[in-house]
Amino acid sequence: PPDNSWLSLVTNFLGDWFGWIMNNIFIPAAAWLLGMVGNLMDIAIKFSLDTKYFKVDAINSGWKFIRDLVNMGFIFILLYIAISTILQSSSYNIRSMLVKLIIAAVLINFSLFLTKVVMDAGNIVAINFYNSFSRPVLGQAEPQPSISTTFRDYLKIKDKYDPRSGEKIVLGSIDSFFNTVMRAITAAIVIYVFLSLTFVFIARVIAFIFLMIFSPIGFIGAVFPGASGAAAKWRKTLIDQTLVAPVFLILIYLVAKTIESGIFNVSAPDFSDPTAAATVDAAFYFNYIIIIGLLLMTKK
Repeated sequence: PPDNSWLSLVTNFLGDWFGWIMNNIFIPAAAWLLGMVGNLMDIAIKFSLDTKYFKVDAINSGWKFIRDLVNMGFIFILLYIAISTILQSSSYNIRSMLVKLIIAAVLINFSLFLTKVVMDAGNIVAINFYNSFSRPVLGQAEPQPSISTTFRDYLKIKDKYDPRSGEKIVLGSIDSFFNTVMRAITAAIVIYVFLSLTFVFIARVIAFIFLMIFSPIGFIGAVFPGASGAAAKWRKTLIDQTLVAPVFLILIYLVAKTIESGIFNVSAPDFSDPTAAATVDAAFYFNYIIIIGLLLMTKK
């Protein structure tokens, strides 16, 4: 019927027009923005995983100041133990308190070293996964890890739809429209996740600085009952911040491998027919939903 033919003509025209705008304006802009945000995230990750940036005099000086304050508290506790021993007070278990004091004193004087050991353990695991994102870099003799470049290559958001089979695929107007929309949404989600995680890794660096400076507090809970809450909070923060990098990189590695598996490949049409166009089913678009869900999960 005429109405249906006009509707089909208008639909195809709008789909092609929208696809041209998205593929030639929005997608290249999104690719550029993804590169910028991704580079910032890569810098934040590299800075967070490299402990040489934490070997500064300010951290050591701050730690020594906190350590000396805690050691002064130990002196008063030793005086209390000595007086209680002289007076033969049985109100408290002096021997047990003395053992806890000695153990805490040793741990506190090695607290900075122990904190760095925990940090290094998490960073070593994270670095192994981060290096799996290595890509050739112009001007560099060896490939350099870059999550942004990896995702830009896998999603191919810098180019028009071109599956990794090497053949240029021309989708029908409707399929091209929905594919372009899903690519744009995926690109926006990637930019959002990368930008959010940039601040997460910056916060991780700041948290590690304070955790190292105040590391003596993490070992005084058994000696100073009033400080047990602060000590528990310090230990929880150290574990949480240590796990941030490896957990994120494991999840983002899972996302990258899922995309690399070829879930966005489309069977090429018969190229002997110049009017042939590839078609996709609902499962193809569901793959986008899976990737978006995995990306959002990495942020949590």
